[in-house]
Amino acid sequence: MAVQAVFGVWSLWEDALYTGTEPALPAPRLISLALTSMYGGSTTCPAQLEVEFSVDWGVRTPTHVVLACVLYPMASATALPPAGVGPQLVAPPGCFRRDVLLTFDDDELEPPPGGTVEHLDTAREEIVAPGPAQGQEGRRYRVRRPVPSLDFAATRRWGAELWARSHFLVVGPPSAFSPDPAHPARATASQAPGAAKRPATKKRPG
Repeated sequence: MAVQAVFGVWSLWEDALYTGTEPALPAPRLISLALTSMYGGSTTCPAQLEVEFSVDWGVRTPTHVVLACVLYPMASATALPPAGVGPQLVAPPGCFRRDVLLTFDDDELEPPPGGTVEHLDTAREEIVAPGPAQGQEGRRYRVRRPVPSLDFAATRRWGAELWARSHFLVVGPPSAFSPDPAHPARATASQAPGAAKRPATKKRPG
């Protein structure tokens, strides 16, 4: 370190010990999560996940985003997932994973297999072209992808827990999962009474 006086005179150099760590990479921010299903004539119903999230572009250039999702049967409307559900754990018996890797091609976030991606503007209201119209720091996306189906033969309710993490154009590990493993985003879909009725859906922000 050195100090300069108002007259332009510099002090002698002094050594100073410092120990620190690089700031953690910014994790995505989950905005909302929805799980929907539609009755199609049997207890096995096509289903879809819809996720809204934002990714930081202000410090590093992201290369891809991982959405880690576990779906599980629910015994009641307030039932919690079984033990052992997490963003990097093997799904417990009766549950299954539907993870997805979303890759950036320059500014554009490519859609998942069979799904869609919408790039949202800075007001988070309009769909715009990928890039500057989304802002220069946090950019928001709406992703839809098929589950592709939920079996309501043995349970009337299914739940989904989801986490997200970003990878950046920098050597090193990805960001931490967001939310943290103990506080996932959750959504549920329930089978309405009567075989001819379509499943209801519930939506809860992450």
